[in-house]
Amino acid sequence: MKDPRYTIEVNGKEYTITNNNQLSDIDAWDGDILNWLAEKADISLQDEHHTALQYIRATYKERQRYPVVRLVAAQIAKKHGAEKGTPQYFYNLFPKGVQQASTLAGVPLKELCF
Repeated sequence: MKDPRYTIEVNGKEYTITNNNQLSDIDAWDGDILNWLAEKADISLQDEHHTALQYIRATYKERQRYPVVRLVAAQIAKKHGAEKGTPQYFYNLFPKGVQQASTLAGVPLKELCF
């Protein structure tokens, strides 16, 4: 069964999302929808979030798969220090885990690698 979709307007732009706040079109993702999704998830975005989300998006676009958490954590460590490059830190950024990070990154939830 497909997840029902509906359209929202954010800053004059329309986005199609599912009832789970998943963006329907990966290419429609931008800063406006990211901020809207983060607000819905009650997450205050920091530089580390942006690093993780950009890596998730790039990896998904290249491989059509979500990267494993340890690789996302390693990318965070490269930019923000080794102490932030742990799976535990990833889960501090995204308390609901991979699904939450996927939603904020605007990538599909299918075929997640945990």
